[in-house]
Amino acid sequence: MAPELSLAELLRRYRKAAALSQKELGEILGYSDTVVSRVENGKYTPSQEYIEQFLEAAQLGLTATEQQTIRDTYQQVSSKGTIPLSPQSDKPTAYTQAVPQRITNNLPPLYGDFLGRAADLKRVLAGLTSRWPVISIEGLGGVGKTTLAIEAACRSLSPTTMAPPFAFAVWVSAKDYPERKLWLEETLDTIARVLDHPYITQLPLSQKQYEVDNLLRTHRVLVLIDNYETMEDPDLEIWIQQVPEPSKVMLTTRQVTLRRVWDIHLQGLPDEDALQLIRQHSQRLELQGLEQASETTLLPLVHVTAGNPQALEMALGYVKYGGLDLESLVAALQTAYRGIDSIFDELFEWAWETLSEHARRVLMAMTFFADTAHKNALGAIAELGTCELAQALRQLTEMSLLEQPAGLLARYIIHPLTRAFATAQVQGHPDWETAARHRWLAWFKDLLVEHEPEYVEYWPLIDAIDNEESNLLLLLGWVWENCEENAIELTYRIWPFIYIHGHWPLGEKYVKRIDECAIASADDFFRLWLISQLAWILIMQGRYIESEAWLQRIIKEVDVLHCPELLIKTLALNNLAVIYMETGNFDAAEEQFDQLFAIMQGVSYEHEITTVYHNLARMRFWESRYEESVLLLHKILAKTECRGWKGQEAHTILWLIRALLALGRFDEAEQWLNHKTVLAYMSKEAVYNAHICNVSALLAANRGQISTALTWAYTAQGHYHRLGMHQYKDEMISFITRLEMRLAQSDGDH
Repeated sequence: MAPELSLAELLRRYRKAAALSQKELGEILGYSDTVVSRVENGKYTPSQEYIEQFLEAAQLGLTATEQQTIRDTYQQVSSKGTIPLSPQSDKPTAYTQAVPQRITNNLPPLYGDFLGRAADLKRVLAGLTSRWPVISIEGLGGVGKTTLAIEAACRSLSPTTMAPPFAFAVWVSAKDYPERKLWLEETLDTIARVLDHPYITQLPLSQKQYEVDNLLRTHRVLVLIDNYETMEDPDLEIWIQQVPEPSKVMLTTRQVTLRRVWDIHLQGLPDEDALQLIRQHSQRLELQGLEQASETTLLPLVHVTAGNPQALEMALGYVKYGGLDLESLVAALQTAYRGIDSIFDELFEWAWETLSEHARRVLMAMTFFADTAHKNALGAIAELGTCELAQALRQLTEMSLLEQPAGLLARYIIHPLTRAFATAQVQGHPDWETAARHRWLAWFKDLLVEHEPEYVEYWPLIDAIDNEESNLLLLLGWVWENCEENAIELTYRIWPFIYIHGHWPLGEKYVKRIDECAIASADDFFRLWLISQLAWILIMQGRYIESEAWLQRIIKEVDVLHCPELLIKTLALNNLAVIYMETGNFDAAEEQFDQLFAIMQGVSYEHEITTVYHNLARMRFWESRYEESVLLLHKILAKTECRGWKGQEAHTILWLIRALLALGRFDEAEQWLNHKTVLAYMSKEAVYNAHICNVSALLAANRGQISTALTWAYTAQGHYHRLGMHQYKDEMISFITRLEMRLAQSDGDH
C-alpha cells in the first residue's frame, strides 16, 4: 500500500524519532543543516545519494520496513512525469518513455532563512487564489520582500499547496539594471523564453504582446516583477493591470501606485521571531554570548533595526568583525538613525571599512554574475589564492554579504541590497573593473576551452558546465555590448548552449552583428563557422532563401580567402545539399554530395564525412528509397557507436526510426525508440525532443492507438511552435486533424 506521508514528512519523522537535530543529521550525512531543513520542508527533492546516506545512517536505526517505505516514496517522487501505458495495449511500448520534465520557472535561489513570515505567506497565497490580478508585496529594503515572493512562487507551483497550481513562474528583476526604466519588452521576452517560445522574442512589440497575452490566457502563469519601484514604464503599468486570466502578476516594491492590487505590507519581524533569528545567526557565527543573551540585552538591536532581517544579520556580522560589542553597536545605530535606510547606509559603510582587501575584491567580483557564482571564478577575478579566497568568503558570508545556496556548496549568491552597494563600489573603482572584467572573460574562456567538445558533440560540454549558462549568456551580452575583440570567438564557444537550449533568436542576433564590428583575420574561421550554424537554424525554420544566401556567401569568401580549412566549405555545401533535398530538388542535392565527397578525399574530417553520409541517407528517405536509407543508416550507426559520438548516434537512430516506419517495420522502430541513447538524448536537445515526439505519434497512429498518437502529436506541435519551426508545426497540425477525424469516426462506429 502506498505510504500516506510525503517524502519530506517521512524523513522529518524518522529524524525526530532518532532524537537528532537538523544540524546533527547534516553532520552525519555530510550536508549543511540548511539543506536538511529544506528537504524536510519539501522545498528540495533530495538526490539518490542523499536518500541512500539517510538509509545507511546507523544513528537513525531504521528497520528494513522503514527503509523500504522511504525507497518506495522516493521512487514515486522521482518517477513523476511519465506517460502511462496506452489503454489499448498492456504491452510496454515506446509510449511509456519518461517525458523530460519541462523547466517551469526561472526563479532565483532563495536568499536567507524564511523565518517569521507564516502569516504574510498565507496572505500572499490567498491573493494568488483570489480573482485579484495583481499581488503587491510592499516594504522597505531588506525586510524580506524578495524572499517571501520566491517562497510563495515555489509553493504556488505545487498542487499540494494550491489548486489549481500555476504552470509557470516567470521572474523579472530590475536589481542588476537600476538605470533601466523601460521594462515591458524585457518582461514579454522573459515570459516567452521561460514558456519555451523563443521565436516570440523576434516579433515587433505589438505582435509580441499579442502572442504573450495568448500564452497567459492558455497557461496559468505567475509573473513576478522584482524591484518594481525602480521601473518607470507607463506601458508596463498598463500591461500589468490588464494581464489576462488565469495568469497573475506579483510585484515586490517599496511602494505601489497601481489600482486593483492585493497588497501585503511587510513590517519588520515580530520581537519573538527577531530574537529567534538573532540566536540562530549568533550560533552560526559562534557568538555564544549573544546566542545565550537575555531578551533584555537583545531587544534594543531588534528595535533599532525595526526587526529588519537583513539589518539584524549584518549587525551581528559587524559585532564579530567590527570590534564593537552589541551595546556600543546599538548606541551607534541609534545615533545615526534617520529611518531604516540610514541604518543600512551605516551598516554597509561599516562593513566595507571592516572587510579585508581580499574580501572587498570578491564582493565586487560577485556583481559580474547573473545569479550564482562558483568560488573558483570569484577567486580568479579577485586574484586570490585558495587560502586567501577561503578567508575572504568566510568573512563575507559571516557578515551576511554573501550566502551559499542550499545544496550548492561551491557557489555563492548576493542579496539585492548588497548587490546595489557592491555595484556602486565597482563604479568607484573603474581601473579595477576594467582589469577584473578581462579576468572574468578569461576565466570563462578557459573553462570553455577546457571542456571544448570533440567534433560537434556538444553534450559533454553542456553536462559539465550547464549551471553556468546564465552567466555565460550575461558575459556574451557584455562582450558584444562593448565590442570586445573576443566577441566572435566567445560566441563560437558558447554556441552549444545557444543551439541546444533553443536560444535561436539570440544566436541569430549575434551572428548578424558580426558585420557591424571590426573583424580581425584571425576570426575568419569562427565567423564563417557561426554563419554556417545560423544557416542550419534557418533551414530548420524553413527559411531556405535566407539560409542559401548566407551559405553562398560563405563559399565565396572561402574561395577568395584561400582558407586552408576545408571544414567551413564542407559545412556550407552540406547545408546547401539539405536545402535542395528538403525543397525537392534532388538532382541539385546529389551534385552537392558529389562535390563534397570529391573535396573531402584524403582529409581527416571523420565526423563531418559521417554527417554528409547521414544527410545522404535522409535524401534517400525523401526519395522514398527506404531500404537504401536503412542500410546506409546502419553503417553510420556502426561508425558512431565505435567512435562514441552520442549526438550523431541519436540523430541517426531518429532517421532510422522514420525509415522503418515508412517500411511498416513497426516492431523494429519501437525497439529503436526505446534505445538508451534516444532516451538519454531526448531530455537534452529541444529540437531532438520535438522530432522524437513526432515519430512516437506516427508509430502510435500505425498501431491504431489514436489517443496516444494525439498526445505525442500535440507535444511535437508545441515544441515546433516554440522553436519557430513552422513547416514542421504545420505538418503536425495537418496530422492532428487526420487523427481527430479517425477518432471521431471510431466513436461514431461505436
